[in-house]
Amino acid sequence: MELKIDESFQFHDMNVVTLYEYDRIVKRMIRRYKFLGDVALEKVFSMFVKEKIRLYDKVIPVPISKLRLKERGFNQVTRILDDAGVKYDDILTSHRTMRQSQLSKYERETEVNPFSMREDIDLKNQSIIIVDDIFTTGETVRQVSEILKAHNPKRIDVLTFSISRKL
Repeated sequence: MELKIDESFQFHDMNVVTLYEYDRIVKRMIRRYKFLGDVALEKVFSMFVKEKIRLYDKVIPVPISKLRLKERGFNQVTRILDDAGVKYDDILTSHRTMRQSQLSKYERETEVNPFSMREDIDLKNQSIIIVDDIFTTGETVRQVSEILKAHNPKRIDVLTFSISRKL
């Protein structure tokens, strides 16, 4: 069975590249990784990450809230970037209080942007890639890009490890 899909598409003026479809197998693997700490998936994703982000000035991981970090003990995105040996700028913070999976599409689209800059770094004329684990409605990357666009980057693209077809 071939899991890798390596798909690209446009979303809110950003090129989005996704590695896998969020199907039954990948969904189970991601849940094992995020909630049981099974690091095998970390190795799978990190193999593909390096080649996808080498052309960018800044790599910006999507942050998780302090509550999720306390529950889980790690940010799944930064752990994969660390495993791949990718340098990133952890400049954002999340103030989200509910799990994404608990919100409807409408609630995701209408919530107040839960992200803010932790550090004020120069993004002017920089090419940026946002890295996230799962692309469902796209609201997370849209909200993150909204914060980053205020700092005048040259371009913003997205890399996600998986995409849900329930858009």
